[in-house]
Amino acid sequence: MKEGVAFLLTHLPICMIYLFMSQQPNKQFPFSFQFPQWRRSGSLQVANTNITSHGDTSTLRVGIIGGGIAGVSVAHALVGKFLRDKRKCDIVVIEGDPYACSNSFNKPVTNQWKAATARNANSMVPAAAMHVFSEKSALWNVLRDTLVEFYELKREQLQSLWPSSTQKITRSEQFAIAPPYFALHLWKCIGSTASSAERWSFITFMKHYLRASLWRNDAHERGKQLVALAAANRNLFLQYSQNSTTFSRGFLSLHRTADSAKQALDEIHEFGESAEMISWERTIQLEPRLGRLPIQPLFTVHRTNDIIANCGAFVKSLVNKCEKTGVLFRNATVKGVIALDGPKPKYRVTFEDGSSDDFDVVVLAAGIRNALLAAGMGLGDYVPIYPLRGYSFTLNFESPVNEEKKIHMNKPFSVDSIYCSSISPTSTRMAGFGEFVGYPEKAGDVPSLGPKILTRYSQVLFPDATNATIAKILPCFRPMSPDDMPLAGEIRPGLFVHGGHGTLGWTLGLATGECVAQAMADYINGGQDTPAMYFEFPDGSKIQRSILSPNRFLN
Repeated sequence: MKEGVAFLLTHLPICMIYLFMSQQPNKQFPFSFQFPQWRRSGSLQVANTNITSHGDTSTLRVGIIGGGIAGVSVAHALVGKFLRDKRKCDIVVIEGDPYACSNSFNKPVTNQWKAATARNANSMVPAAAMHVFSEKSALWNVLRDTLVEFYELKREQLQSLWPSSTQKITRSEQFAIAPPYFALHLWKCIGSTASSAERWSFITFMKHYLRASLWRNDAHERGKQLVALAAANRNLFLQYSQNSTTFSRGFLSLHRTADSAKQALDEIHEFGESAEMISWERTIQLEPRLGRLPIQPLFTVHRTNDIIANCGAFVKSLVNKCEKTGVLFRNATVKGVIALDGPKPKYRVTFEDGSSDDFDVVVLAAGIRNALLAAGMGLGDYVPIYPLRGYSFTLNFESPVNEEKKIHMNKPFSVDSIYCSSISPTSTRMAGFGEFVGYPEKAGDVPSLGPKILTRYSQVLFPDATNATIAKILPCFRPMSPDDMPLAGEIRPGLFVHGGHGTLGWTLGLATGECVAQAMADYINGGQDTPAMYFEFPDGSKIQRSILSPNRFLN
């Protein structure tokens, strides 16, 4: 009874939002959009704007907003595969984070780069891509975990006020119970601290999320498409990484019950991926650190074809390749995009310093900012993306004295939805959790169990780390699509979007980058008499364009 009442109380505001928005399916956004105050490099100038629109003798100008994996993968695919005459196309990638782009591109990836590209778990996991978030069971998990987190945070608060009143261990301090993963701070998303743009962004996302979760009965089919995309993505990565030794294969997925492990194994086989059940003894042989867990034995599914590679470093390598083909990378603070009047589509990207740059084609690949940027153009319903906060914890170890004492993880693994992988001989990445807390600028004061839980697991698994403290844990905001499928395609002539990968940016981003580049090439090269129905990948696989199209949210 209590659980039912709690469910209704938590669910009621969301239902009210949905009912309100369902009466306004094509609601536009009566406001202008402005990016946050990113730094602009004074040594770099905005590209020349005095170039005519595309024609037989003109140079076509392509602007890609975003220098993470979403933007760079499009640039790389565009120059490498689809343009018939690359000499007549100038490509400019614009990124606001000074630690990501321009003269910092050749420097090592650091924690100061805030994008999910640099803070993810570095796990390319086709064998886990079928787990869609937009289904009824996941909706219940969000509500349940939100209530659990609220209760635990309040109890911790009371214990801090009266430490002698109880000695009971809180959920964030024990291993016997799996920790909550999700959290929904509704009033942080739509309350007074959220701007009008941010509030409408959440409402639009939630409208489509509830439709996908409660009324569309196609979660299994979407999972199938995600696994197919992930497999194509893996093949592209292997193609790009020929003769490279900077990645590894195999992933250990740990489960608390045999039934859970068996269900995961059956799902993996059903969707055509490779995996095997292995004993706990074999698990410890593959990764000895797991023997330190106080909860054992666990049940292990070994996903043999998942790949671990440093996403940020890989993106940097693509940047170097793109620069050699003439792609320009600019560190600039973007304010907005304006569609210009004229016989042919043309767009003006405006910057915080008052300057602007005109492009014939623009790609929105700005991660969690895509929704606000599209909304500023009155196109918010095409890009209903919303940020999902997780946490990234990069653990450092002392440099090895010699090769025999080299510190590293033998196998990456996940336990209680926390991903652990090695990113260098002297560092390991832990990542996890999914919280709706609004946009980064407003979310700093939103409490969470996540950092405490990550710290607890890190101190058990990696006692030799030199920085296993809660202060070193960083937030990571991932752009979520309401139906889990990425957005990859044309919004309107000359305007494209690439984003919405959620926690699967590294697992899907190269493949969907190819899709966007193919759609752009079709537009740039004059289109086709009969519009293509599929995006095709180099390995021969393909996916329907309509599945990834931003137009799907208008139906």
